[in-house]
Amino acid sequence: MVCLLLVDRNLGDTEFDNLLFLWYNEAEDEFVELDTILDEENSTISINTTHFSKYMLVDQKEWFEAWRTAPNYFENDEYIPYDTVITLDCSGSMRSYDPEFGYVYSEGVYRIVTYRQLVCKQYATSLAPGDRAAVVTFSSSAQKRTGLTEHSSDIQDASHKYITNSGGTNYNDAIKTSIDLLLEESDDDHKKVIIFLSDGYPDSNNIDVTLIAKAVSKGVPIYTVGLGNSADAILEQIAKDTKGKFY
Repeated sequence: MVCLLLVDRNLGDTEFDNLLFLWYNEAEDEFVELDTILDEENSTISINTTHFSKYMLVDQKEWFEAWRTAPNYFENDEYIPYDTVITLDCSGSMRSYDPEFGYVYSEGVYRIVTYRQLVCKQYATSLAPGDRAAVVTFSSSAQKRTGLTEHSSDIQDASHKYITNSGGTNYNDAIKTSIDLLLEESDDDHKKVIIFLSDGYPDSNNIDVTLIAKAVSKGVPIYTVGLGNSADAILEQIAKDTKGKFY
């Protein structure tokens, strides 16, 4: 079954490319992101679904921003800012598991884009006042590409400049570099987070347990994102062990 929606092009501040269908899973009491097919030329948005249910169309940028900040507002009168390291797998296998799929228009320039770059763009443009982010890339070794910054353009530029797709997949160096960056540059009054994007095929499945213990002791959850037909088990375990979440 295909669900098709004709969209009024008068979207206000919402960009057409930011529209996203959500399904409300009543059994699990959660919203599930759906693969949304955007046809800007014909002003239509569609999804393939196997059942009738409750669906919602949202501006995904605003939606993710609202839910990203909501826990702090429930727990505190004041928002607690985040320091986030976005850690990008740039090994050779990423040519297959996160290939270039289109273009984005940013700051007057059309750029070829992968999902890793799209994540950097969307996260950087949703930073709340006081939030900062940094970029680490890794293949056979890991490199800090930016320090913690409030400037979204620095994050986006780094994701386009340093994704090369070559070499091995050194998870341990990637995790160590990301944790060290946070501990060296983050303030005590900021929450610390790592977002780790990979196809899930590290050179070694033996993740250094001392790195995991360090992340836990310093309160640094690692949120892992599997790209492509990934070997999800190791990414899921890293997230679980550091009190993060796997996607």
